[in-house]
Amino acid sequence: MRLWAGTFLPSPGPPITGHRDFVEGVSWHPDGTRVATASGDSTVRVWDTATGEQILLVRGHRDRVWNVEWSPDGSMLATASSDRTARVFTAEELVVLRGHTDTVWCVAWSPDGDRIATGAQDRCIHVWDARDGSLLAVLRGHQDWVVGLAWSPSGRMIASCSDDRTARVWDLATGRESMVFTGHENWVDAVSWAPDETRLATSSADWTARVWSLATGQAERVLSGHGGRVPAVAWSPDGEKIATASHDRTVRVWDVRSGEDPLVVGVHRDRALSITWSAGSRLVASGSRDGTVRVWDTDMPLEELMRVARRRTFRTLTPEERRTHLLAMRTEEGQ
Repeated sequence: MRLWAGTFLPSPGPPITGHRDFVEGVSWHPDGTRVATASGDSTVRVWDTATGEQILLVRGHRDRVWNVEWSPDGSMLATASSDRTARVFTAEELVVLRGHTDTVWCVAWSPDGDRIATGAQDRCIHVWDARDGSLLAVLRGHQDWVVGLAWSPSGRMIASCSDDRTARVWDLATGRESMVFTGHENWVDAVSWAPDETRLATSSADWTARVWSLATGQAERVLSGHGGRVPAVAWSPDGEKIATASHDRTVRVWDVRSGEDPLVVGVHRDRALSITWSAGSRLVASGSRDGTVRVWDTDMPLEELMRVARRRTFRTLTPEERRTHLLAMRTEEGQ
């Protein structure tokens, strides 16, 4: 067995630890100094990315917390949980969004911070007033759980994805579905907008991510290479890169323009579940089933990264690496 060493970059710091369960969601604060995490331990935590110290512990949910997202101005957090609610927090709970009839999987802020969208196991998308928690709209069309949401940069559209194997775009002026993207061969787990709003990225349990054109409704690229489900995808703020996190334990960064092989920026000890970019498009933070958050540095010229990747320098695994990697492969195959 060989480990392709030339495509890996080291983590710039130790893992961030403290959760007592999987880290299901992660969101970078707009100022770049903090990340918020959501966990199966029913808590939300805020961490200093430079020191790894916990800044804030937020309790309130009564079941697993699946998703967390900072408001655009960084003053509030929105969360989604198996307790059938979404919640808005500062240091204290401000608003509880009740209305879904089953697990709330995902949450997304509008760019102006006035509204929040939630997606749930009841197959519905709810749009809420972020200030008072009133329900503004219900979007129906998915045929299975709604597990991922992303608000368009202009605020005019919402993208959603579902276990029905589709991603959809919703026109908020009409409240109607405007596009349906089909092609994934399994559940579609996550969705992310390109900053210029011309394309979407999705990731799936079919082990791929895909880039879709809003002009044609077709997939422009299939990002293949992961060795497991890809539950998270995020487009970089500068529009040049896409990051993915996978059950194969890796975090990868793809050059949107070149189509070259991806850079593996990091490896967790267990499945990677969530991903987020810093505002400067340099760092990515990922959450994992191993209970940690890690910050990975992607700041090397892409041309150099691709040149190193193409060399595919390899070495023999050490006995410890062989035990670790073979155990992970057997675990993945057995599930």
